Amino acid sequence: MPTIIKDTSYSLGGACADLTNDELKDAILEIIRLKKNGFNIINNMTFLEETIRFLNGKTKYYCLGGYKIFYLDWNLNFYPCMFKGKPVNLNNMSFDFKNEKCNKCLLQCFREPSLFLLSRPLTLRLAISNFTSYSRIIRTI
Repeated sequence: MPTIIKDTSYSLGGACADLTNDELKDAILEIIRLKKNGFNIINNMTFLEETIRFLNGKTKYYCLGGYKIFYLDWNLNFYPCMFKGKPVNLNNMSFDFKNEKCNKCLLQCFREPSLFLLSRPLTLRLAISNFTSYSRIIRTI
């Protein structure tokens, strides 16, 4: 199910929160089909495939949120993870960075960068496979 978060400076969730897992899988499979047919989809294929695995309850990768990836808002509130607990203000920060190998949600802004950090061969493969997509998008701007 989609993650819904309202207690941050950037609310997450919306109309997609009403979709079933099967409806979400169908949508992701369509996005994968479009990407394979050359559409400019920025999300990498490994993340899209991991989304399907997540919805099936069988992830291959985990999230590094709160360990190597975080969100910092414009009020200097540091969110080690958008899903876990309250933010810490950088002016009063004392946070223990622990690698929990979390799979509680699938927030793209935490999970997709985690893929790059978890595997150097994967990072290289993703960079090469997405180069064409990124360069096509940049040329259209």
